[in-house]
Amino acid sequence: NNDFNCMESNSSIECLGKKGYITDVSSKCRKYHYCQNGTKMTFLCPLERIFNGAECVSTGDYKCPARDENSCDGKSSGYYTDTESNCQSYYYCANGNKIVYVCPSNEIFDGSECVTKGSFECP
Repeated sequence: NNDFNCMESNSSIECLGKKGYITDVSSKCRKYHYCQNGTKMTFLCPLERIFNGAECVSTGDYKCPARDENSCDGKSSGYYTDTESNCQSYYYCANGNKIVYVCPSNEIFDGSECVTKGSFECP
C-alpha cells in the first residue's frame, strides 16, 4: 500500500529490540514508524486517514488509543496491556516514560506479544 509519505529515518529507543510498525499515538495515529535493526523510519498517513497498526484507514474505521501520560507513574519498567483499547494497544514504561505500541488490526496483546484475536481473552 503506497498510501503514506516517508518523513525521516533515525535510531530510536522505541525501536530497541522491536521489529515492525509502531503507531505514533501522540499524532492521533496519523504518523507511524517502522523499526528494523534499531532504526526508526517515520511515515505519515494522508489527511482523513490514520494508522491502525497495519495500514492507513479512514478515521471512521479505527479508534486511535488514548495517550495517558501519567499511566507509567510508579510502575516498574516493562510492557503493559491497554485494556481500554480491548488489548489492541499496549505500552512500555521506563523511568516513568511511556511508549505506546499498537498490534495489527486482527491481533491483540496477550501480555508478551501480539496474537490473533480469539486466542487470548482481553481482561
